[in-house]
Amino acid sequence: MKFKEALGLLSSLFIKLFGISILFGLIGWSFGLPILGMCLIGFIFNFIVGTAFTYVYNYKHEKLIAEQNKALLEYESKKTAKVQCAFCHTENIVPIDLSNTKFKCNKCHHVNRLIVTFDAAQITVPQSTDDMIGRAVET
Repeated sequence: MKFKEALGLLSSLFIKLFGISILFGLIGWSFGLPILGMCLIGFIFNFIVGTAFTYVYNYKHEKLIAEQNKALLEYESKKTAKVQCAFCHTENIVPIDLSNTKFKCNKCHHVNRLIVTFDAAQITVPQSTDDMIGRAVET
């Protein structure tokens, strides 16, 4: 978070905190209660409720992130590839894990290393050859 954004957030929090405190004080004063005492009660009430709300929100958010990470790990662990051993050429089913590039052959028990590459492709709209020829001639 940038300094200006943090400063803006902090100033809005203080405005809300003190605004609600002043509102409590004015409501209390309209009922004949001391204004400073009600402002203090409003400040404490707002601070406690705000802290509790933030705690509950953060707890739910962290729980959701943990569940998403767990689901992602389960999904990633189900991805496998058939790979031949470099020594005995036996097919092994190996989980795809980019942090671990080694696997042990089930038959000969030699340790093999994997090299993983990724390719990308883009689907394009086929063009007619008549259109291509017409453009080539016009230019």
